Amino acid sequence: KLVLVCSFIAIISVGAGTQVADINLLNSKEIVLTRKQAMVVISEQVGLLRVAVRREQLNVAKSAANAIASLAGTSAPLYKNAFSNVYPVSGSRYSFKSGDELELSEKFSALQAAAKAAAEAGNISQINVQSIQATCAGCHSVFRR
Repeated sequence: KLVLVCSFIAIISVGAGTQVADINLLNSKEIVLTRKQAMVVISEQVGLLRVAVRREQLNVAKSAANAIASLAGTSAPLYKNAFSNVYPVSGSRYSFKSGDELELSEKFSALQAAAKAAAEAGNISQINVQSIQATCAGCHSVFRR
């Protein structure tokens, strides 16, 4: 329960920051740290989703999927610039490798669509965690170094 509460608080803070804050008012380090935290929360929610599906906890799984969809839908603008000068970031082994903005936006849209499908599932057998993980891997293989 503590992980769920902590993740929920992080989702609110990251989601609110990316939706409410004018990204043009953030400095490069703030943007990199915000997108790093967004990825941490998405990763935690994918883990929670996996556990919920294994335990057949539909409401928990749908909640995690909604959190993933929400962050996927708001994160793309954070990746407009690479901000290579900010790396390495504490706690991260990787840095963002900029690329085609349209491709990046499409990958976030694919993650959002896969997570929304899970969130709208009528039963636990309809949730495909692998499809969500595949969209994550597809983006990491192109945009992470």
